[in-house]
Parts: sequence; C-alpha cells; structure tokens
Amino acid sequence: MKEAEQIIAAELTGLSIQERVHALDDLHCVGGDEGEENVKMLQKALESFQQELQKANNPLYKLAADERPDCYLNDSSYRLRFVRVNQFDVLKVVCQILNFLGNRTEYFGNEELTKEKPRRGYWKIMILCKAR
Repeated sequence: MKEAEQIIAAELTGLSIQERVHALDDLHCVGGDEGEENVKMLQKALESFQQELQKANNPLYKLAADERPDCYLNDSSYRLRFVRVNQFDVLKVVCQILNFLGNRTEYFGNEELTKEKPRRGYWKIMILCKAR
C-alpha cells in the first residue's frame, strides 16, 4: 500500500501547477475546456438522452417514470447532472442512470424508485455507478 501511495505522490509531484488544477477540475466536474454551454446544446443533450433512454426500454426506469410523472427522473435539472458529469456523452449518461437505478433498487427496494426526490447520499451511489 505504501508503495502505491509513493508512486501516486511522485506522479502528482511531477505535474505542473496547471496540470494539477486541470486534474482537480476534472475530478470535481468544474471548469473544463469544453467551452460554454448554451440552451441549444443543453436541449439537444436532453432530447438525445430521452431517445436513448426510451431505446433502452429499462423496466426500472419505466416503473419510476411512468408511475409518477413528477418523479425526479423526469426533472431536466436532475438529468443535466448526469449529462454534465459525463461531459455530454449521452450513451454513458444512459448507462450510468440505469446502473444507478439498479443499485438504488438493490439497496433500497422498488418503493424508493417512485419517490419524488431521492434520499440524501444518493449522489455518492450515483458516482460509484459511473459508467466505465
């Protein structure tokens, strides 16, 4: 374990300040070189996300979204979190949200899927479910 920590420390020490800042920005999903977001870009991402989600035909998503129209999964601001975390890669977004729903069901049961808002701490699960 100590050897791994030493390797990581040596690699981080070898980075320039700018490279460290960029790495931390990536880690925390802030900053970025992708350019400014605009309304058209966000709408396109959300539309693509919806299309891919429908193609996936996932029973957990259908249960959550169909049973409760005001479900958090239908909230565009909630969906944009996933979109931004995955840097607008819609296929990764769909994979991640479906993994999230699967893990949420596994740990908390189906009744949690139809809640208006997820419990606190779900973002930790969502991050752990990030598409690979």
